[in-house]
Amino acid sequence: MTTEWDPRKMIPVGSETPEGEPSEILHSVAALAAMVSHEINNPLMAIVANLELLGATQTRDDYGSARLGAALAAAARIKETIRRLARITRLQLAAAGPNLPPMLDLERSSSGTNGDH
Repeated sequence: MTTEWDPRKMIPVGSETPEGEPSEILHSVAALAAMVSHEINNPLMAIVANLELLGATQTRDDYGSARLGAALAAAARIKETIRRLARITRLQLAAAGPNLPPMLDLERSSSGTNGDH
């Protein structure tokens, strides 16, 4: 039997995860986040390795250097998101616009961030 839940009703925006939060929901979100992290990290590492090889073997002008730097910076941002996904310890929703679905606030939901909890 599956249980449907509405995250908007479970955790009000701006509030802490309630004590006694259904652990199966948190475990399910964490398991999904772990799978997504793994699936994204493997191809990301191949992209980063190839960008680094390209940077080490090609002569570049200023434009090429800037583009390579931007690509590596974006990869580092993705890597940080992956790190946060692996550290989800509670469910905290972000404020969303009227046409957007509920979205997890990854920074506030994961441990080991600036706002450690």
